[in-house]
Amino acid sequence: GLEIEAGVRAELEAMLASEVTRCPIDLSRPALGPPFDVLAAARVAAERLPQWIAGYRIHGRLGEGSGGIVFRAQQEQPRRDVALKLLHVAAATPDAVRRFATEVRALSRLRHPGIAHIYEAGVGTVWGTSLPYLTMELVDGMPLAQWRLTEPRADASLDVVIQLLDAIGYAHQQGVIHRDLKPSNIVIETAGRGPRARILDFGVARITVGDE
Repeated sequence: GLEIEAGVRAELEAMLASEVTRCPIDLSRPALGPPFDVLAAARVAAERLPQWIAGYRIHGRLGEGSGGIVFRAQQEQPRRDVALKLLHVAAATPDAVRRFATEVRALSRLRHPGIAHIYEAGVGTVWGTSLPYLTMELVDGMPLAQWRLTEPRADASLDVVIQLLDAIGYAHQQGVIHRDLKPSNIVIETAGRGPRARILDFGVARITVGDE
């Protein structure tokens, strides 16, 4: 009870006192010190919406994950709206860059109506830093979980399941495993004669055949 808690507290305080004696630290500053300041500055920079990225005009932010930011952008030639995914400035580690390159290779293998198509990949200078990016088909729709709340028909849900199985089966035939398939990575387009399921975000995909 309280005796054990007090004992653990005393032991931790003794350990901290010993570490401070051997390597003094300023407890008034964040524990990570200067590196924390750098990451914080990068985060602040990322909050500012860039006007252009590698020749693409940026119109807004579509979403953000731990490793990347997705923007709504406009390509000049050919003139079309695209989704532009940029590696997060605060997460641009060598491992993250390799994963980004794997995503590009995975998407370049896939041409299926249930998977958003990649258009281009490259490196752009954003917030004073060179970062890899990719552009792909802009999918306008609603996340799967949200769509299910608005669609009561069982036959429509069955149709979406069949579409998803077909798309994932195709990807596996091409040697690509998504590894992060979840409702937030599935968008349902409702324009047209029926719902159309589209799979997004191959950021942690694995290539099982012919990967170099």
